[in-house]
Amino acid sequence: MQPAALTAAAQAGRLMTAAEVAALLGHALGWFYRERRRLEAAGFPPEVRGLRNRWDRAAIEAWLDGQLPARQAPPAAHGDADPELAQWAAILDGRAAGTHKER
Repeated sequence: MQPAALTAAAQAGRLMTAAEVAALLGHALGWFYRERRRLEAAGFPPEVRGLRNRWDRAAIEAWLDGQLPARQAPPAAHGDADPELAQWAAILDGRAAGTHKER
């Protein structure tokens, strides 16, 4: 991103701190710092180039959306799914409905 684009992105609320990223992922900040390299190895977006401790919200949301298999049928009840998958599904369902609360 160019400097003007960085400023615009920051003003639009598109850039997130590590604490905000951790909350979006449903974990504590310490967990995010411990797991960051593993997440990045799995395709998680790195920090915005040229800025320390800033991540692009749209890139993270796109990565999160790609973590669940495409739903071709109505979703099964979350209680029937793998617990980790159910947690991600609940987060994404809440985001889609606009009811997801940051932790």
